[in-house]
Amino acid sequence: MSMFYPKLVSRLSNGFQFRSLLPQIRVAVRLLTESFSTERCIQDRKSYIVSYLINSCGLTAKEALSSSSKLYFRSAEKPDSVIAFLRSHGFTDAQISKCARTNAELLVYNPSKVLLPKFNFFHSLGVSNDELPLFVSTNWKVVIMSLEKRILPLHKFLKDEFNLDDKKIVLCIKKSAWYAGKDMLSNFAANVSFLRELNVRRSSLLHLVCKINILLSKPVRFKEFVNKVINMGFVPQKLTFVQAVCVFSNLSNSLWELKVGIYREYGLSETEFQMAFKLQPLCMGLSEKTLRLKMDFLVKKMGLKPADIARMPTVLLYDFEKRIIPRCSVIEMLRSKGLLKKEVSISTIAYPSDKCFIDKFIAKNHEIVPQLLCILRGESILPDVVEL
Repeated sequence: MSMFYPKLVSRLSNGFQFRSLLPQIRVAVRLLTESFSTERCIQDRKSYIVSYLINSCGLTAKEALSSSSKLYFRSAEKPDSVIAFLRSHGFTDAQISKCARTNAELLVYNPSKVLLPKFNFFHSLGVSNDELPLFVSTNWKVVIMSLEKRILPLHKFLKDEFNLDDKKIVLCIKKSAWYAGKDMLSNFAANVSFLRELNVRRSSLLHLVCKINILLSKPVRFKEFVNKVINMGFVPQKLTFVQAVCVFSNLSNSLWELKVGIYREYGLSETEFQMAFKLQPLCMGLSEKTLRLKMDFLVKKMGLKPADIARMPTVLLYDFEKRIIPRCSVIEMLRSKGLLKKEVSISTIAYPSDKCFIDKFIAKNHEIVPQLLCILRGESILPDVVEL
């Protein structure tokens, strides 16, 4: 078509008779008409799908336009049957809307052939009728996975290799739903075999299996994570080894450097950071914002030294609003009343159970400072202790 018009103009300008060109002109007009007609048909169909997603699934115009690119249907029969099927199984409008927003292609699946067999299988693993909508809607990809090629083989592998109960297996299946490759099970088996060669304990293997995503990595990539952890001095027989592997698998090099930089900002040397990470690898799993807030509180408000954090990095994993700040408020109140005979370490504040903390700091001082229990419950925070 694009080459035809210049030739046509050239032939007209060179004096060719118009009548001799009529057949070619008719062809060009027909092609143009068909092109415009097809384009209009596509636009009309897309407009229909967008309208359906807005009116039947509760999507915004922007969401519907985005989801429409994954869909093709001429009538509402297929999506209506899927929505009716989901509602009959207890799915709410909000959950169906999420399906249309995140995995719109499900709306044109055959519910009796694609969805029902998986629903029945999840029921057989102990997912109740009441639990099923939430279980599926938090990751719709779990019903896109092939039952015969993905779900059943993974179930068998987890059962045979680790003797997991069905409740844990169904959660592993759900967590693995993001992986679209055909080599999922072979990757899983190869990575587990590699860890066993390193004499990683069964309990540590189970820790990784329950997180599963890391074990689905390409074996070459997985070995890179493991070797990096070994080179940092982690011992494969300890739980911290697999925790460190998980951390490295979830952090890009740039994000790793960013978080290391935050620890450096608060005074930790390279040696102190390495100590903290080896004692508690999960201290690198905190978000940038959370890490800054917690370090700011501990260093600037509570006066901890970098060496204190290096020796007790687990304190960073506790809930600050519900545990650390109320307990620090109790200690500050006791200090202000002159009821502390010596300084209290952050580990003594953070680590004990609620009962032990109450027995040690509140029960014997309750008559003198009756508001201590209210402070511990977060009902009263001292002005000197900044809430996160």
